[in-house]
Amino acid sequence: TGAGSLALLKIDTKRRVPLPIIYSDNIWGDGRCEKNADSPFGPHGLDLVTRDDGRHQLAVINHMEHESVEIFELVALEQESDVGTENVERVNQWGLVWRGCAVAPRKNFINDLSLLADGSFFVSHMYDKDFSINDFLTTAITGQDTGYVMHWDQQNGFSEVTGTKGAQPNGIAYDEEQGFLYISFNLSDKVALIDLESAETLHSFSLNAPDNLVLKDGSLWVTNLDHETLDVLSCEDKSPCALPFTVTELDATTLEKLNSWSFSAEPFGLPSVALPLGTEVLIGSFRSDRLAFFNIDAETTYE
Repeated sequence: TGAGSLALLKIDTKRRVPLPIIYSDNIWGDGRCEKNADSPFGPHGLDLVTRDDGRHQLAVINHMEHESVEIFELVALEQESDVGTENVERVNQWGLVWRGCAVAPRKNFINDLSLLADGSFFVSHMYDKDFSINDFLTTAITGQDTGYVMHWDQQNGFSEVTGTKGAQPNGIAYDEEQGFLYISFNLSDKVALIDLESAETLHSFSLNAPDNLVLKDGSLWVTNLDHETLDVLSCEDKSPCALPFTVTELDATTLEKLNSWSFSAEPFGLPSVALPLGTEVLIGSFRSDRLAFFNIDAETTYE
């Protein structure tokens, strides 16, 4: 409901560092919008890809002004760094150049996205904008379809992807080499693997309230909640909210479980994404004032 921002986290130090943004022309988007440093920004799901032309493209869901996907180029920016009284070192830091945006249809409420090397993307539409709390509770019981996945490119704009309807499609990840799309259906408690050529669901895995997905090195990483729907009401004035949750590693080909790590009563909760980084897993949250990580071998969480 409020404005947000983008930042970088240095993995070795676990420290947040600035991420400068330069605003330029809308050349990678749909050409219908203009943005500048004063434009409101409510970031949500994001993805990064190396494009066919060798440039690095970052795309981010934006909920402010209108539902849109903001598109950036990740670049190395040169700056001066003082290393002594006489010497000045020139160093590179990462920065973003805004290259455009794609405005979603008015009825859509979008959540997560997965980029392709040609600059197009898949994006999850969870439910219509008028979806109410009562609708949410009803869907949690019935599992009825509320949304679907869309594809966007500069030529055709947004279009629904056949075979992707379900109860609150949330996190998505696309394997461009295999043509497989992974979707977590939050309110029907499953992750699905869909062959886009045939529009068939090849495999699914059941777990309570799955959120975002990370596809890496033949594994699919997913977070999910281990509490009842109404338990989250106890978190209204708490941040972080220490409700139990699980991080699960699935085989990306079969969706068979490879590993899982469950947590409760930690200084962290309501996870949204798990990113493996060597022997550590970094965890984000949709309602927390921090990131967290745990060591795969020690199974220990850290503040």
